[in-house]
Amino acid sequence: MRAILYKLYQIFKQFFKLILDFFKKKNFFSRFQKINDPRVLYILNQLRINGYYVIEDYKNEQECELLLKEIDRIINENSNSKFYPESNDYRIYFADRKSSLITKFNVDKFLNEISNSFYNEFSSAFFTLAGLIYYKDNVLGSGGDWHRDIALPGQFKTMLYLSDVNENGPFEYIKGTQKDSSLFYGIWNCNLNAGAYRLNSKSVNSFLKSSKFDLVTFKAKKGTLIIFDSFGIHRGSPLKNGKRYALTNYYFKDKFINKNKSFLENKFKL
Repeated sequence: MRAILYKLYQIFKQFFKLILDFFKKKNFFSRFQKINDPRVLYILNQLRINGYYVIEDYKNEQECELLLKEIDRIINENSNSKFYPESNDYRIYFADRKSSLITKFNVDKFLNEISNSFYNEFSSAFFTLAGLIYYKDNVLGSGGDWHRDIALPGQFKTMLYLSDVNENGPFEYIKGTQKDSSLFYGIWNCNLNAGAYRLNSKSVNSFLKSSKFDLVTFKAKKGTLIIFDSFGIHRGSPLKNGKRYALTNYYFKDKFINKNKSFLENKFKL
């Protein structure tokens, strides 16, 4: 009985947070409510339904090779890169400030248009994360195993593969967990606390037992772009061989960036 009451309390707590979040985010007079570009509208619908959308050949092989070399250059210069031994990867936060080529991906107009529509107000890619991860036994994948980026729904990110990705750490996503209802499912069926960011394998398996959720593994060639709602449960899977290069844009509302710029730069280790 106590366990049921505790779950009910967690659900009430999460529901209250969602109501507050709704009123904070809602903008009835946003200029982005009417979306004229059918491509943007289609992608937004896919994000709402599945949590992700994939565009193949967003960058060609030559462009990927040049961006890949820029990541190697920044790491070799030891410029704003950090190595994480638990996942055996290098992460370069604010890589767009270290490379004019990476900057072009950061300010991509089409992706920013999708972000504006996703947030229903002006937004920007505050920084681009450049990542290089190597195979090693008994380490976590990129991102530190299964997680959500935020505690409440609605976070926009784009990831660009710069190398072919098969067994070398493909991005994985649990389709359907971008929806509000997944919060309550997690509390009731997976013993998660309200606002939980990190998940263990047992919790993930509990999600996957339901027909509401499916595991999607993104094995794809270099140049593939993955657009996704990072509130959905995801991870970079542990590598079985080789190495993987990728760029990831982190988008925030401009109002949030202007108000929290120093905090964000400190949080993401500028």
